[in-house]
Amino acid sequence: MAKAYRFILIISLILLVAAGLNISNQGINRLTMESRPAVIGADTGKDYLSITALGQPYFWTKEKVLLGMNNMVYLIKPYVLDAKDYVLRIWRIFRVLAFY
Repeated sequence: MAKAYRFILIISLILLVAAGLNISNQGINRLTMESRPAVIGADTGKDYLSITALGQPYFWTKEKVLLGMNNMVYLIKPYVLDAKDYVLRIWRIFRVLAFY
């Protein structure tokens, strides 16, 4: 249950940062009378996904996104397991040093 709360907190923090960046960008646009795109944003259509990062839009088809996500899982899994083992080793060392 703690993992779910942690995940929700991280997602909400990311959303708040994105909203803050977009609100400040909108305020700057109104003060300078410019029309810059959003700093961070996402939009989905019937068969595409559009992500805006630092004002640059990137478009992908949904099939390409799903294929990339499947490939990413296989590529990232060994690194995640290595990082988990590393953190567990550090935690064991900390427990030995702090509690004994």
